[in-house]
Amino acid sequence: MSSQILPAETDFSPVGSPPESHSSSRSQVCSHITLPSLSSTQLSYPCTLPLEFHRHIFEELLSEDGLLILSRGLGLRRIICALLKIYSDKESLVILLNANGHELNFIKEELAECGVKKPGLRVVNNETNSKERSELYVSGGILSITSRILIIDLLQKRIPTYLITGILVMHAERVNETSTEAFILRIFKEENKEGFIKAFSDSPESFISSGLSPLQTALQLLQLRKVFLYPRFHVMIRDCLEQRKADVTELYQPLSPSMDEIQQAITECIEACLSEIKKGNGNWLNVDDLSVENSFFRSFDVLIKQQLEPVWHRVSSKTKLIVNDLTTLRKLLEYLVSYDCVSFNSFLETIITSQTPTSALSQQQQSPWLSLDAGNTIFSVAKRRVFVRTSTTISTDNTQKNSYPTSKLPPGIQPVLEELPKWNLLAEILQEIESDITSHATETSRTSSEGEDLSHLNNTILIMMENERECSQLREYLSTMHIAERQGLDKGSIMLGRLLKNYFKWKSGMSKVSKNLFNENGKERSKEVNSNSERDEPPKRGTFQRGQQPPNKRRRIRGGSNTAASVVPTRKSKAKLLEEEAQEIANL
Repeated sequence: MSSQILPAETDFSPVGSPPESHSSSRSQVCSHITLPSLSSTQLSYPCTLPLEFHRHIFEELLSEDGLLILSRGLGLRRIICALLKIYSDKESLVILLNANGHELNFIKEELAECGVKKPGLRVVNNETNSKERSELYVSGGILSITSRILIIDLLQKRIPTYLITGILVMHAERVNETSTEAFILRIFKEENKEGFIKAFSDSPESFISSGLSPLQTALQLLQLRKVFLYPRFHVMIRDCLEQRKADVTELYQPLSPSMDEIQQAITECIEACLSEIKKGNGNWLNVDDLSVENSFFRSFDVLIKQQLEPVWHRVSSKTKLIVNDLTTLRKLLEYLVSYDCVSFNSFLETIITSQTPTSALSQQQQSPWLSLDAGNTIFSVAKRRVFVRTSTTISTDNTQKNSYPTSKLPPGIQPVLEELPKWNLLAEILQEIESDITSHATETSRTSSEGEDLSHLNNTILIMMENERECSQLREYLSTMHIAERQGLDKGSIMLGRLLKNYFKWKSGMSKVSKNLFNENGKERSKEVNSNSERDEPPKRGTFQRGQQPPNKRRRIRGGSNTAASVVPTRKSKAKLLEEEAQEIANL
């Protein structure tokens, strides 16, 4: 058994046409550009386009230039690979823009599977000199070029525009008024009337979330006039995907008691932030939308900023700070169920460190939710999930049988290392699948001995994760859980123990850095105080100068009373405790 972890059409009126001025020589050369003939045999690509709606979109893009907006996860890169295979010969020169390294590796592998190997997709970056780039442009084929290099070569006439057959633009949602890609496409359309432009995007929400008529603006910048819209509920896509429905079994895994406590505390902080926003901004915001349920969505803080954008200059600094805090709190909710306990606690400590009152960061510029009781609960429980002090007895419901060796840790530290509940659930599912495969092995061998073809069966398990970080973490967990069980530990003890050891190393290093910084700042501050005291010597007793207050007059300072001085934010004490703890670890 092997497991693998992997991270409608609408017409628009012309929104912008390139200038008509073009030299006759240039147009004569453009007339000699030959596009590859598309026969019926060339349009069938079972290796690249196995689905019917893929082939339909592919044929539409070949017939006319436009912007393809496809729902995420429906195989946009396969359509791009099919287009690149059409123009992979040396008679044409097609340029691919806005492709990152991961996408380029996928496209190269896909083209190689379809027989496009020599020369295939060639990448032009800063390591390619000007002479090599000129030779690549003349040789033709498909090239992936960074926008900065391409605009320099176009302006210096190192790449003749008439040689370019067309340009494919990935991530069209990133093209804006100031982007280099928009400048490249404008120059290309002005000097080459015959070349094509095809843009692609799998982020439909980007064309409705900002600005006035963002889709029309994007078309104008891309020098296009048509949009191909294919949402997931498109009739052709829906019919194609419903031909083979998957048997879905949904498993619900509750949070641990400590995670549930942190989640409730974060929710209380969000409620406090929303109530503060409603107090002074009720006239500018839709108060009905300001709810905790809506704050769980990623677009919530973006929508608040959009509503406040017309009066952003009149919004107080405290409101702006709270809007940013909503983004941080929403990320905490997300990281609570995706980060391990050590990484989550480290992230919280960086928040406290960044919010420490300094001379450059005043009290008004610090997040108010850190001073709440719920905020204190978040930090204390998060640390309790990682380790506890042996000197203080803390009753934890989530204390596990974890017996990670404490000899590698500072004295007085008892590791807890609470695992994410979904990890244990996944391990149980994999063990169940493995037992099913073993139980059916005899039946499978008996069926194959009777002559039935079972070559289509395999034991591959695909685990889909949200990002690369979770993939690498889960890969380490699955590779070390059997070793930990043989040693009598929890499944994730080896991985979490390594993270805990790195955490203490990080705290020790941070203590030394902060100590050096405070020493340098103290020296500079003492120099400033000495220079100011020498420059502003107080007058002698009994003397009084015009324009100065009498020496015996008592000046009242706002916030200088005993009551005001006693109201010290708890985040200051939290930062001090973290500093003392880091210093203690560094000494040990």
